[in-house]
Amino acid sequence: MDVETLRNFCNALPAVREDIKWGNDLCFTIGEKMFCVVGLEPPHRFSFKVTDEEFDEVSTRDGFIPAPYMARNKWVSIENPDRVKQKDWEYFVRQSYELIKANLTRKARVELGVEDPGLEKPAKAKPAKKKPAVKKVAAKKKLPAKKKPAAKKKAPAKKKPAKKK
Repeated sequence: MDVETLRNFCNALPAVREDIKWGNDLCFTIGEKMFCVVGLEPPHRFSFKVTDEEFDEVSTRDGFIPAPYMARNKWVSIENPDRVKQKDWEYFVRQSYELIKANLTRKARVELGVEDPGLEKPAKAKPAKKKPAVKKVAAKKKLPAKKKPAAKKKAPAKKKPAKKK
């Protein structure tokens, strides 16, 4: 696939914009998020996102490498574009577009016109209710209660012997 064929394919996808970044890279974006990049200086290097499950397999295929600077985000780069069939190109670029589009907020997708505003939000799976964790407290030794000293009772006053007169 050459650059012009890629441009025509990418620009046919809904809400796609193209931009030149870093001086010589043609970037295709949806909602300001890149989904495909091609170097404009020969030899052309094409990069796009793949699924997490496909990354290890695709990045080790003949002609593919993990994309520099973007491999941690599961992007691959094609060093020799002539080795990839047109059908595979379209699959990978469309998949990359769909992966990036799915990560946009619902509001952004509606504003871009790639999602119907009338659709209800998908129900989020509720996590199973967990029983609250019971803290196991080590049994404390009960100490004997401290006895309060009894208030000293005043001894009844001794009667003084009466004085004899």
